Amino acid sequence: MSDQTTQPRFVASDTGQAFWGPGDRYTFLVTGAESNGAYFILESKGDFAHIPRGTVHTFRNEGETVARMLVVFAPAGMEKYMEEVFEPVGHRSEAPPPSPRR
Repeated sequence: MSDQTTQPRFVASDTGQAFWGPGDRYTFLVTGAESNGAYFILESKGDFAHIPRGTVHTFRNEGETVARMLVVFAPAGMEKYMEEVFEPVGHRSEAPPPSPRR
């Protein structure tokens, strides 16, 4: 994710999501009846967050550089959405296309 980018609010009604941070700093905002507008930060290597299915959320890269995270969707099926929305990388040695700035 590019630096200082906030993603649009998102809800995955059919899947839960898990986020693992390799040490880059992210702030998450989670909204809904149970969260009461809570936010939390992933900043240390190995930090982990679980977003239950149906929870509205967004996140922001708080760093000054491009950051990485591993996102797991369960159950499977979100890959169909990703295939429709994003351009595939031609070869695994190629860098992904830059994210648009918001």
